[in-house]
Amino acid sequence: MKSFFKFLMLPCLMLLTAVATFAQSAETVTLTEQTFLTKCYNYNTDEVKCKKPFIIEYGATWCSWCNKQKPVLHKIQQAYGTKIQTFYVDVDKCPQAASIFDEIQEGIPCLIFVNPAKDEYEAINGYMDEGELKQAIKEVFGLN
Repeated sequence: MKSFFKFLMLPCLMLLTAVATFAQSAETVTLTEQTFLTKCYNYNTDEVKCKKPFIIEYGATWCSWCNKQKPVLHKIQQAYGTKIQTFYVDVDKCPQAASIFDEIQEGIPCLIFVNPAKDEYEAINGYMDEGELKQAIKEVFGLN
């Protein structure tokens, strides 16, 4: 009987590990200046660190539209899972990371869509609802 439970335990542990890994990958990552350089884009060496398509939301805690955008971005991350990665950068806490894209100066929230495979990006200023974000992901990344 003990060996039967041991036999059952291994697949259960593997399943739990897989679920935990997926849950971790389905989260928007809040970046600091340092983690921006290591996980997203190292502007000192002009090296894109994230190898899959990603979206960076530039916002601030005092910005009501930014606070409204964050949960929508989180929903998008969960919907697309490991196909994309979403990041959040607070412009007040990360001024260097906020200064690399000129479009951020036009206002926040600012969403930067980066496609490393094509070595290009697109910036959209202003709040986007879930439908608009999905349409932009389809157009920029070619994902449904």
